[in-house]
Amino acid sequence: MLRTVTIPATFALVAVVAAWIAPGACAANRCVQTCLMPYGTNTTASIKASCRDACKLTAPIRRQCLKLEKSLWREPTKTCRRSLRNIKRGLAPLTLNVTLTTPINATTSIPTTYTYTFDSECAKEIRREQKFERKTCRELMCPLNEYWTFEAQGCHVHNSGVAVAATKSPPLPALLRGFYKFSWTGSSDYQGPKDTNMGVTFTGRLPGDPEANIAPMTKNAINLLSYGGGNEFGAWSLAVTQAVADSSNLDAVIALNYDGIVIDAEVYATGQTVTVAEWNTMFAAIKARNLLLIVTISHFSPYGMPNANALVVDWLSNPLIDYLSPQLYTSGTETENDWEGFNSAWVSASTPIAPSIVQKSYYDQLGSNSVTTYLPNAKGYLVWSNTPPPKPGPGPTCVSGYFPGSGCAYMCSWCAQQLQTNNYYWTTGVCTYQDPVGCVGSPMAGVEYTCCRIE
Repeated sequence: MLRTVTIPATFALVAVVAAWIAPGACAANRCVQTCLMPYGTNTTASIKASCRDACKLTAPIRRQCLKLEKSLWREPTKTCRRSLRNIKRGLAPLTLNVTLTTPINATTSIPTTYTYTFDSECAKEIRREQKFERKTCRELMCPLNEYWTFEAQGCHVHNSGVAVAATKSPPLPALLRGFYKFSWTGSSDYQGPKDTNMGVTFTGRLPGDPEANIAPMTKNAINLLSYGGGNEFGAWSLAVTQAVADSSNLDAVIALNYDGIVIDAEVYATGQTVTVAEWNTMFAAIKARNLLLIVTISHFSPYGMPNANALVVDWLSNPLIDYLSPQLYTSGTETENDWEGFNSAWVSASTPIAPSIVQKSYYDQLGSNSVTTYLPNAKGYLVWSNTPPPKPGPGPTCVSGYFPGSGCAYMCSWCAQQLQTNNYYWTTGVCTYQDPVGCVGSPMAGVEYTCCRIE
């Protein structure tokens, strides 16, 4: 369930990779492990001792977080119980209006409220969310926008004069095998194909949005943070490019232990535009901090940018860009690559090309539709799908997934592909087929839904 009640923006993780933390570890151990994670194989006895001391010193923050988490879920839990009693009596379940975050650069009125229904699954969903948030609390070291420094033995904000060292850009792999991890997939552990060597934490958001600068959700040799997307939450303007390039923002990206940034350039905010030179100013600021830079665009030209042609011409031969990644899909459930807008200029590009594709197999296992057929100069790929590809043979009985709020048409297409049949149903009834409209319903973003085949 998309959190109807969440821990307010009082706390933030120094770094979170939940699956990396040993199950059942106590709060102190979780904090120490989080503290040690950035050092990897370079961890020394001295660093371990410093982390233990730091976690002892910051224990009150974690206790306060756990106490707050418990109090905030008290009312939703009571409402859920009342709703379950109503359902047993044959009465309508209780509902709650939930307000979402409005993007900082929104220039038009967009809907940000939906109604959550406390149905028969509400207790299970609340327990899942509580478990996730308690785990988050146990990994805390500092309040939001502050970072622990061993030199000062305390938490500090970056713009208060505490210096942040520039990262050392990691070497590029011989073949990029990337994966986009959706931030709205909750506690899903799927990390993409097993041979993935670069992970992207994909939020679809922009600096200033509380959901933008989050800790890495991938656990690869190289990990990047994305900015931008194909809707109002990820729409670009000159002010946004300046916010990305701001030194305090890049400090935060580095402090979160990212190796680079992915710019998803698809659409401008209403009435806004960014020139080639202004984009390059942002790119140069990113590269000046030794961060990797990937630019990904809708198909082969940003669909919502009037100066798209000029941008693509520059980006195809831009030494500031480490990889340029055209998205070979629209819905993200395609069974093959979509080459809409492709032209020969991409074959002769001096900027390394690594397309974004739905599944790993679309790179070189689709015959004439493969990436390697169209783009013999390709340097790799990034996988978009956050669910494993279907296995050969009969499909599974049931599959579950998290969805970006794009509607039932997307969800039903995904379900049919995963189950390899058109005879299925959604366990919660969130989507149903209505002739002649098709698959309809009101799914919520970030919620796990399950569909099952009809035997």
